[in-house]
Order: sequence, then structure tokens, then C-alpha cells
Amino acid sequence: MKDELDPPLIGDYYKNEPFNDDPGVEGQESLFDQRRDGATYNPDRDYARLNAQHLRVYEAMKHGEWRTLFAMSMETGDPEASVSARLRDFRKPRFGGHTVERNYIGDGLWRYRLIWNPEVPRP
Repeated sequence: MKDELDPPLIGDYYKNEPFNDDPGVEGQESLFDQRRDGATYNPDRDYARLNAQHLRVYEAMKHGEWRTLFAMSMETGDPEASVSARLRDFRKPRFGGHTVERNYIGDGLWRYRLIWNPEVPRP
């Protein structure tokens, strides 16, 4: 029986496989299909998982509405810390250099909104 908190299965991106929005163009990588870095990053273990997370967070944020980490976590099925990390990735040039706005709600709670860089094509 499916837990009611499980995220809905939409497309294949919940399979933790790397996403490629245009596999027909050799050498072109999607913004969601990038190498990552960091002291603890292990490509064999983390590459597909983190790129799939990135796409799930995009799907939750693509409409430009304000969302809390908790709401995004419930929608994507990913931990709040992972959602927060993927939001930070959106700001990096190799992931599009998008704007992620944040707004303090109160009692330590923040909400976030993704503003897509108009110079970067959407998937």
C-alpha cells in the first residue's frame, strides 16, 4: 500500500536516473545533468541521485510560487536539507545562474521562489 506522504510518480525522473533534455545533441548537457563537486561527492554514488533531485525540485518550483522547504520536501519526497542544497545549485552558473529569492515568514521559517534566468532555455 502506498503511503499518502509518498510523492506522486510523474514521468521517469523519480527513478534517480540522470536527466537529459536533448539526448539527440551530442555534447550538450542539460542543466539537470551536471557533474557536481565537493569533498564528499562520489560520482558513482551521487551523480544520478543528485541530478534527479535537482529535476524534482525544479518541477516543484518552476511556476515561480513561494514555497517552504517543508512543502517542497513533501512534494518531492527529498529531505529538506537536500531541497535546500538543490536550490543553492540553481544559483550556480553551471546550473543556469538563476535567482532564488527567499522571504522570512517568522519563527525561523523561510520560503523560497525560483526566478528562471531568461537567458537559459527551460527544459
